[in-house]
Amino acid sequence: MAWQRSVKQGLPWIGAVLLGALAWVDLRYAAETQPFRLGALLVLIIAHGLLVVALERGLAFTSLERAWRYRLAFLASAALPLAQGFTYGLVSLLFPHQATGASPTLGIMALRQFIACLAAFGGGLVATRINEGLWENNSPPPDELQAKVYQRHREVIGEVAPTSRAKRGFDFCLALLGTIISAPVWIAGAFSDLV
Repeated sequence: MAWQRSVKQGLPWIGAVLLGALAWVDLRYAAETQPFRLGALLVLIIAHGLLVVALERGLAFTSLERAWRYRLAFLASAALPLAQGFTYGLVSLLFPHQATGASPTLGIMALRQFIACLAAFGGGLVATRINEGLWENNSPPPDELQAKVYQRHREVIGEVAPTSRAKRGFDFCLALLGTIISAPVWIAGAFSDLV
């Protein structure tokens, strides 16, 4: 049974190494060729999102508190494009005759960094959902009170028609837009206790 525990502990790390390598290779070649191909962006988003989940799962077997596991997993995934850009720039400076392909512009690298950070943030949300859910209900009302409130709402509102797919799609897109726009605030809030 000890080998099963070892396998269970090792699988997230193997996944993290493979996803990190995939993100590194994709960043390297996508930056040199076509940085905004749909396939390259999907690989970037999926790799960084899953990398956060894999790192958090691997860190779950350490003595770190859950909040620090989330933070470290996010930072590692978000720092990968920075490390790749730094390495690419350093190699180009030290060995200019060996630099191949077109040099990615700073704007393209910054945009890909931003996309990678958003994907890492999404991966953090997925890891949170896996561990504890995204809804926190610290003080639910008693069941009888819930039943009374539900009955009163039915008396006032009547029978509610099902929500249309168009409205659900609109609600989803609006929530996604709000999450993307507010991501920097959420990221800053995650590290606010460090100040």
